[in-house]
Amino acid sequence: MRKRLMKLVPVFAAMLLVLGSCSLLDSTPPEITPKSPEVEYGTTLSISDVADVTDEYEVAEAKFQEGGDGTISEGGETISFQKPGDYTVTIVAKDQRDNAAEVECPVSVIDSTQPQIIAVSGPESIGYGEPLSIISYKSNADMVGAGRDSTSADNNEENTIDDGDVIRVEYEDVSNVELSIGAVGEEGNATASDGYELGNDSSLTFTRLGNYVLTIDVVDEYGNSSSIQKAIFVEDRTLPQISGLEKIVLTEHDTLPDFMNNVSAVDEIDGDLTQVIDVDYSAVKAGVPGTYNVGYSVSDAAGNIFKTSRVVQIQDTTPPVITTSQNSVTLTVGDGKPNYKSLVSAQDAADGDLSSKVSIDDSGVNYSSPGTYDVTYSVTDGAGNTSTKTLRVTVRAQSTSSSGGGGTVYITRTGSKYHANGCRYLSRSKIPISKASAQAQGYTPCSVCHPG
Repeated sequence: MRKRLMKLVPVFAAMLLVLGSCSLLDSTPPEITPKSPEVEYGTTLSISDVADVTDEYEVAEAKFQEGGDGTISEGGETISFQKPGDYTVTIVAKDQRDNAAEVECPVSVIDSTQPQIIAVSGPESIGYGEPLSIISYKSNADMVGAGRDSTSADNNEENTIDDGDVIRVEYEDVSNVELSIGAVGEEGNATASDGYELGNDSSLTFTRLGNYVLTIDVVDEYGNSSSIQKAIFVEDRTLPQISGLEKIVLTEHDTLPDFMNNVSAVDEIDGDLTQVIDVDYSAVKAGVPGTYNVGYSVSDAAGNIFKTSRVVQIQDTTPPVITTSQNSVTLTVGDGKPNYKSLVSAQDAADGDLSSKVSIDDSGVNYSSPGTYDVTYSVTDGAGNTSTKTLRVTVRAQSTSSSGGGGTVYITRTGSKYHANGCRYLSRSKIPISKASAQAQGYTPCSVCHPG
């Protein structure tokens, strides 16, 4: 036996020599055969998932070198894609003699995953006739995981909605979605055939009160869909309306009217509410000029209260009353102009004392020529009503007789006495006037200077 083994040793050595020489002559690179796989986004792929790599002897290594938008592991052994699409990845393979091959392999990444609805939020109730919108927005976790900006207006429609009745659907999906109303069910019925209107923008407007259930469909860009339901109560939020509240104009002589005359109230749900209108006219003062507000309010069966007011104007049509302390004044040529202001007063029902506003026109009086003249008093109240009154002024010629109470005396601007020249009461004002004229105007002699 030993002799036989000794004879085989040279044979084995020769075989090994032949095999070694063949290996040294190997210049053929590995063969890479693409498999063109179709996989779900997010799937981690190995080299064997993408291609078959073979070699005549043995493959030393194979790895992904490029992967388009794919994420390659640190060693290049795996690759994954987070978005659907058609990609080309590059695989590099080497054998033990460093013969290398590089091949681009196609990978089709698909999305067959339904959108995941995270939450639905929005109003529990809405008024009939008010539009209800639905919007979608990605959850922050989904958007960050997909490498998207969580504040982007394109990826989060909620950022563009500031007010109104809105149902918001939060979802997770690799792509954006579209929302639609799949069905509207009324309480007691699986579906409602009327009572609502569906807009082209998927907004919903209810035209009837009641409880409804909305089925909201969520469809992504690849046709994958999910749905969720949202209950909502449609209530009456619409205020009743009152008409016929035009301005009322009266005079102080008019009696107050029926403030419900030609006034009516109507509600979209309850109909005519005229009989339950509440009127408050307590602020109106009959016969007293001014501008007042009359309040009106009405409530419907749902408790919606509408309040408004109308203007009532009571006009002042009564002119002021001018009163003079005497009907006439008698002067003598040479007398000064009397104090006409002291002889008059004026009162108005609305404005009160207007004495200070009385104007005096004595332009027609010739104080140097005997005759009978008129002085005109006039005054206007705040409403524009004007009154006038005349005072008869008689100017007589000077008397040449030394008797009869003639002669000149003096009066002051404010006093009621006439004085002799030099009287101490004439220190501030001194108006010459005939004694007869002074007496005619009601002046009496001073008890200090005793004028003649």
